[in-house]
Amino acid sequence: MIFKKTAKKCLSIYKDIKKINISSLKSTTEPVKLVGFVKCFNEGKTGNLERCLKHLSRFCDDIVFCDDSSSDDSLSIAKKYTKNIIVMPNEFKKELYHKQKLLELALSLNPDWIVSLDPDEIFDRQGELGGIRKLC
Repeated sequence: MIFKKTAKKCLSIYKDIKKINISSLKSTTEPVKLVGFVKCFNEGKTGNLERCLKHLSRFCDDIVFCDDSSSDDSLSIAKKYTKNIIVMPNEFKKELYHKQKLLELALSLNPDWIVSLDPDEIFDRQGELGGIRKLC
């Protein structure tokens, strides 16, 4: 019952968000510092992690990565894309603590914006080619 109430509350947040037309946003001459934020457990073997990190590296100035003690090659894949890595024990009960540590690492890089993706996510081509930076 508690889960249903929480899920309903979280989903209600999104009902009032309107779609942003990226093409109508004005460009700025000041560069935006964009940092990618990825947390994973055993996503190396699926190919998702490599695809996600490669994608983020195309438009982010830096990437921060948290590995929940993966038993596959997730950590070695992440090392190809960033040196900003933390490894945490795989403890679901401490999920928020892990994300807090990852956020602290991201904030230490002084970003203007942080882009958070799960390892199985990427933006569409328009987002990758500049839409995300225009939005920021």
